[in-house]
Amino acid sequence: MKSQPELFSSHSAHRAVVASLVETFRQNPSVSASLSKRTSNLFRTRNHGATKRLDVKSLNHVLAVKPELGVAEVEGMTTFEDFADACLLSGFVPSVVPELKTITVGGAISGIGIESSSFRHGLVHETVLEMDILCPDGVLYTCTPHNEHADLFYAIPNSYGTLGYVLRAVMTLDRAKPRVTLTHQRFAKSTRFLEVLHDESKNSMSDFVEGVMFGANDFVVTTGRFTNQEGPTSNYAKRVPYHSTLRTRETDLLTTGDYLWRWDPDWFWCSRNFGMESPVLRALFGRWMLRSSSYWKILEFYRRRKVQERIDRLKKALGLRVDLSEPVIQDVE
Repeated sequence: MKSQPELFSSHSAHRAVVASLVETFRQNPSVSASLSKRTSNLFRTRNHGATKRLDVKSLNHVLAVKPELGVAEVEGMTTFEDFADACLLSGFVPSVVPELKTITVGGAISGIGIESSSFRHGLVHETVLEMDILCPDGVLYTCTPHNEHADLFYAIPNSYGTLGYVLRAVMTLDRAKPRVTLTHQRFAKSTRFLEVLHDESKNSMSDFVEGVMFGANDFVVTTGRFTNQEGPTSNYAKRVPYHSTLRTRETDLLTTGDYLWRWDPDWFWCSRNFGMESPVLRALFGRWMLRSSSYWKILEFYRRRKVQERIDRLKKALGLRVDLSEPVIQDVE
């Protein structure tokens, strides 16, 4: 966790960076633009072509957490990991967090992010009360659901930066407790699984609800509640992947921060592709490897160096079978 000074920035510093970005836009209004950043949580390669690169890396802080209003003001390039850490300092969490901790606030709004807390609040963009959008005309628009720029406010979600970039957002928060207690229920029939999932989503006592399907006859409903309960907690950035416990445990206890990012250390279950479900490898390399950003770096290296293509050429030269299958990630929203 970053220190408090690293998590927060002032409004004056924010305005200075924004003014510089606006000036960059206005100097070359006819040239298309893209964000100057190396990371992405999109499962596809990108070709920026001839674009002006907007340096938004410093817009990665929380500007204010306002417990009395239940809202936070946050910059667009802030990761949800930092956003959540800043809110937890005041006993709050963002109303919805996406799947992976390195997804940014602006990315989750314009690209849509979803998680188990959305059963009550909707998607990430549905927790936004106000946004500052830098548009291709070089104008910064402050948008709310009811002001003169409401059409832009509602058009930004799922626009993937084609209409403009989110530089600042005011978002709702939920009051939190230090820990989350989990209950896992297993089902062999989809009908019963869906009934329980529906009922738990209507249960006012549940703070979190999640359903996981492992196979045609293997389902798990997990419910979570904020708690002050003491006792040992599980940490899934260490010994075992989170998904492996859903069918072996009936209850669990996590810190609130670890609960929010329970899927991140193994990128759901994709860490198995890197051998990181092995207890030995987790012990040796877990501190570095067990976070989604590490897997992205490895994939980027594979793509940049064309590692798989080289392996396939070697196999072909040796007369070995080349796997022609294509990996597909399908996010169902």
